[in-house]
Amino acid sequence: MFTACKHSCTEEYRENTEIRARFFDAAGRVDEDAVRAADVYTLITPSRKRALALNKTYLTIVREQSYLYGRDANIEPMQKVYHHVNFIIGPTFGPTYRYQTDIRLDWKPTGGR
Repeated sequence: MFTACKHSCTEEYRENTEIRARFFDAAGRVDEDAVRAADVYTLITPSRKRALALNKTYLTIVREQSYLYGRDANIEPMQKVYHHVNFIIGPTFGPTYRYQTDIRLDWKPTGGR
């Protein structure tokens, strides 16, 4: 936990303000005493208010079947992500690291069952 927290963790996008308020100081450093005092349930479970808000957000995503903004339920707009990437001038991986691979499953019958 401490290794991850030293990198300002809370979730993938570091946008969970509730966890940041519980386990980090104003400078963004992990409050090791607070983390040590907490059990696993406290470390990973959102408050009732946040859980209900996340459920409502995710239900909207599922009902719309729109994953334009991803599948993650976010209560507020994310601040620590690129909102637009200009592929002409933006930093991207070079051709060596680009792959044209189709990873979809092949559901055609194979003659067996």
